[in-house]
This record gives sequence, C-alpha cells and structure tokens, in this order.
Amino acid sequence: MNETNPTTIEKSRYLLPIEQQANYEGSWTNLMIERCKDIIIKKQILNLLIEQEQIGVGDLLRFDFERNEEGEVIYNENGEPKKNIKHRKRKNKDEITEELEKNLILVQSSTPISFIRRMPSGQEGPERREIIHLGGYADFDQLMVPNFKQLNIIEAHEKGHVLRDFNVLYANPDRIGGVEICLANKFVQGFDFSHLGLSEGERVYFEKLSRVDGNSVSNTSFAYRMSLVNYLNTPFEEAERMSQLKNYFGFRGSEKFTKEHLAYARKHYIEDTGFDNNMTQFFQVITPEKEDAFIEIINSAGI
Repeated sequence: MNETNPTTIEKSRYLLPIEQQANYEGSWTNLMIERCKDIIIKKQILNLLIEQEQIGVGDLLRFDFERNEEGEVIYNENGEPKKNIKHRKRKNKDEITEELEKNLILVQSSTPISFIRRMPSGQEGPERREIIHLGGYADFDQLMVPNFKQLNIIEAHEKGHVLRDFNVLYANPDRIGGVEICLANKFVQGFDFSHLGLSEGERVYFEKLSRVDGNSVSNTSFAYRMSLVNYLNTPFEEAERMSQLKNYFGFRGSEKFTKEHLAYARKHYIEDTGFDNNMTQFFQVITPEKEDAFIEIINSAGI
C-alpha cells in the first residue's frame, strides 16, 4: 500500500490553484519560523541586517515609542508617535549572524505573555522579545479579544519583528528631525502612502465622534491618519505585513509571491482571517504603479 507523506503534500501546496493555497489553516507562527530557516530566506534576512549596520556615516540609533500607564503609544500634536531615541553600537557580521540564530531558537522555544489590555507589541524588555497580551485591546470604543486564529496571526507577526529587526535609525542631519530609518529607501519603493485612507470601521467611528464633540470628520481623522502613515511607513511594519501575506498562502520557503497572489489577497485576506491590523491601509498603499516594486521586495527582503 502506497502512502503519501504529509510533508510532501504541504510542500506541493504552492502548485495548487491560488484559491486553494489561500487561507492556510495551520500555525502561522511555525510557518513563519520554518520560512526564516530556509537557506535563501535566512540569507536575505542577514543581508538586510548587515546592510542596516553599514548605512550612513552618522551614529546608529535605536528608538522605542513612549507609552502612557495603560501601555498606549503617546502622540504629539502633529499625530506623530513620541520616541525615545538612544545611541547603539554597530555590530559586525559575526555578531549579527549569532544574534539571528539565537533569536530563531528563542522565538521557537517560548512566547512571553501578559494579561494587559493592549494591542500586542514586539521587542519589549531587556531581550527585546515579543510579548503577547491576552487581555484584549481597545479598538476605538470597543474592547476586542482576539480568537485563537487571530492570536496566532498576532504571534507570528510579533515573532517576525524579533527576527527581522528592521527598526534601526541613523543620524542624518540632512533629514527632518536629524534621523533616518536605515532601510527606508529600499522598502518605500513598494508603497505610495498618499493613498492611505480610513477603513469602513474607522470612518464610522470618526463620524460618530464628530457628532459628539462637534469637530468635522476630516479634522478629527487627520491626526489619526498621519499617525497611521508614521506607523506603517517603516520597514519594520511593512515586512511583517508582507509576512502575513506569505503565511496566508502557506509559503514554507522561498516560493515566489506573484501579482496573482496579491490580487487574490486584496479581495479575500481580511474576510478570511477576520482580522484587520491595518491591512486595509496596507493594500491601499500598494498602488498599481507600485506593484512591481512591491513584488520584488517581498521576494528579496527575507520575508
């Protein structure tokens, strides 16, 4: 009697029609980690982490968002998140390689959790580990408690941050604020943030808010929109939403993400997952003019 190896079935998933690849039901965390161990993907991650250390003549800097007692990010009057910026030492290739291998072991072996009510945020604490908050989070005026599938999406996203630590700045006096995100010029090619708008739920919320405080919807939502641009327009966040798309289609290694995958995800990803961590805006800013660059980045940036 001939039996088919389940692993063989999974590895041939990419050969199926796209609609059958979509909405992967296994562990997105295990899938993401397996993909990052792939020899091609791991080399891509290392290349970007090394490039990050070599960019710019100014000091390398690390930033963390300022938060209030409830753990919420604090914004200034321009809708920009406040940051604590610290100097950091440049790492050599061996140090970067050793750190990535250590982080692969860490994210696979354990998941730090807490019961604070806030959206999960990666890279917290002295080891800059992901921490998954199980107490739910505020989605405007509603408390949202993720289900198991949504928690798995969140977990994979946050663990990806630990592995793809594309969150380093360098001092650049020619830029506004005197700093620049190291890998910004590479990732920005795939997006047009002038097209970022509100999701339907956000629009309804701001209309409701405007009736309460008397402000116009446009004035009320402007600061929020600007905060989204500042948040999403970073390699750190763009990379993990790219990873979500590869997880959605069950990619296990260096399979090529295509325009057909992107088109299908635009129509079905949010409905299938039931979870919109600003994926509405993510799809908005991948405009037709930017699709070719987006496809090149998602297939070359260790995603």
